[in-house]
Amino acid sequence: MYSAARLKPLGGKVSQVTGSSRGIGAAITLHLAPWAATSAAEGVAAKAPDLGVNTITIQANVIEAKEVANLFKRAKAEFGNLDIVMSNSGMERFGHLSEVSGDNIDRVRSVTVKAQYFVARQSENLLENIGQRRHLSWEFTGLFDGYSEPGIVCSLQGRFHGYGEMLYMDFEKRNITANYIAPGGVKTDMYAEAASKHIPGGDRLTEAKIDGRVGRMSPFGRPGSPSGIAGL
Repeated sequence: MYSAARLKPLGGKVSQVTGSSRGIGAAITLHLAPWAATSAAEGVAAKAPDLGVNTITIQANVIEAKEVANLFKRAKAEFGNLDIVMSNSGMERFGHLSEVSGDNIDRVRSVTVKAQYFVARQSENLLENIGQRRHLSWEFTGLFDGYSEPGIVCSLQGRFHGYGEMLYMDFEKRNITANYIAPGGVKTDMYAEAASKHIPGGDRLTEAKIDGRVGRMSPFGRPGSPSGIAGL
């Protein structure tokens, strides 16, 4: 016999997932729903209500501090508390070194680094200091892949690894568990758009060959999937 608590161990918990309209963010929202976590979703996860979870959709530009603050304020006003925060934001800019402008660098940095800081700051302010709360950040990592054209993202992600170390030291004082996950190549719609650009000559490769090249960087020998990453 299983108690309701065992069947729904996150019953009554409230999660906020930024970037939940697509890819890993959408998969996380749908993964949490059967576990009875109420999701305050930034994007659209249309299937979540069918799984018995209450959702609201809040639009926010995560590179703007005021909009991120409002995102958390509205979610807390609607559900009363926050227990789990999943931060998903990232973008890529491909181009040879000679083609990359300062504006390109600033834009990628805003989405990949600054937005994560804004979400982390609001998480620390609003996650209640009762029991174990969670803050998780997700980011694709190309840091060790050795590809040239996504160089902006790779250089910034070196900082992001350090950011993950910083989070747990700051958050542990408030009994908040902070995790940073860099899952590598994951077959989202962004993967479909950009994977070939990560690989020299990728525009001449079939999807299967691209998957094979990406899979070489994983101990599993294949690209990841949004649903697989969401379960972490």
